[in-house]
Amino acid sequence: MFVTTFTGSMDLAGLPASMQLVLTSVGQIIVGSFLPRFKYLDGFAHKIYSTRFALLLIPVMLFLRLNPHLVVTLFIIIFGFFSFMDGFTIVPWTDIYTRTIPPEKRGRLLETGLHSVELLVLQVVHL
Repeated sequence: MFVTTFTGSMDLAGLPASMQLVLTSVGQIIVGSFLPRFKYLDGFAHKIYSTRFALLLIPVMLFLRLNPHLVVTLFIIIFGFFSFMDGFTIVPWTDIYTRTIPPEKRGRLLETGLHSVELLVLQVVHL
């Protein structure tokens, strides 16, 4: 919606979604091969996770009244960087999660999380 609104082009509508999937997967593949070499995995995950603050640049760009095509180009670059770094973050956090939670409690924790989200969605829908 954002890209279509700013450019007026329906051709670019699926670009951010497909780009997110591809770049996240590439980030996971790259970091997965180096994961056993990291000494301080949680520190690495925190540093990579802090790149999410780059998304705060997008509202700033909207207030600068730049050319709409420039705003979309910058959005795609920032969103691509964010998606790539998100792929870097998923693998270490999953590894930390599997080492922290005892194997017999992982399913219970996942079930509780999923039910909590389902209840939240039901609450929002009925408002």
